[in-house]
Amino acid sequence: MWVGWPSSAHDPVVLDVARDINEVAPAHCWSICQPFRLVTEALFRYAPDVEAVGVCNVSLTTKMAFLEKMEAALGEKVDPQEARLKVLGLNHLTWFYGFEVNGQDLWPQIMDGILAEAGNPEEIPFDRDTLQSLQMLPNYYLKYYYYTKEMLAQQENGRHHGRKRYCRLKRTCWHNTVTRRGPNLRLT
Repeated sequence: MWVGWPSSAHDPVVLDVARDINEVAPAHCWSICQPFRLVTEALFRYAPDVEAVGVCNVSLTTKMAFLEKMEAALGEKVDPQEARLKVLGLNHLTWFYGFEVNGQDLWPQIMDGILAEAGNPEEIPFDRDTLQSLQMLPNYYLKYYYYTKEMLAQQENGRHHGRKRYCRLKRTCWHNTVTRRGPNLRLT
């Protein structure tokens, strides 16, 4: 069974679904979501009878973003089943290196668009020289590897609130889980 969840605030829902899977039709539960680690951890801890696998959703969302831009440029819908994004790596450690629709290689045009938006942190958080030399698009999480000093400086200057959001989501998740499951739930 494939399941996608928008945030760890939905962990109690995930646990209810996991329980239903186990009772009605035991199966593997594939969680494709953000933050995938938190949701998968909740499944491992609180639904150990359900075999679970957590996978980052960035490859899927990148493919869909490419399709949206293509559709906007062409003015016609493209069937996602006919598109193939080529990915090197796993989860957050991925680079995108090819894109095909109906077997036609569109990566040169995609790279041209990526290079045109390079350096715009809202669109492509990588500089043009890095992308030009790679001829691949790194997963946006890799900006923390490629630009460690800059990312740390942004966090120190208060321009990056990801950690605060993560902690808030985790607190909400655990609060909701404890509230729904009772005070004897172990959180270790």
